[in-house]
Amino acid sequence: MIIPTIFLRKDQKHIKGQVVYLRVIINRRKKDFSLKIYCYLKDWDENKALVKRSDIDYFRKNKHILKQYNKAITILDKLVFEMPEKFNVIEFAKFYKNKLFGQTNFYEFTLN
Repeated sequence: MIIPTIFLRKDQKHIKGQVVYLRVIINRRKKDFSLKIYCYLKDWDENKALVKRSDIDYFRKNKHILKQYNKAITILDKLVFEMPEKFNVIEFAKFYKNKLFGQTNFYEFTLN
């Protein structure tokens, strides 16, 4: 099973800290997605891949990290079980960048 990874990019420094990324590796091809969250190294929990409570905005940042992680898991499940012929990094990126992925429209809602 392919599991996405959340990590702090330590090689790129910014005034606000380092950027948090989501990484997916499918068929030996890697793709990193910036979560657009900044965190200082001292406020990052490497084992849990979450922001520590020492960061003043830790709750909001962790909520966003978990939301993006769950979105990645949902996309991977969809690709593996529903579209195995399209199981690659490019298709994953298309779904992940789609802001409406996982949302149902009113028409689909009324059909269920």
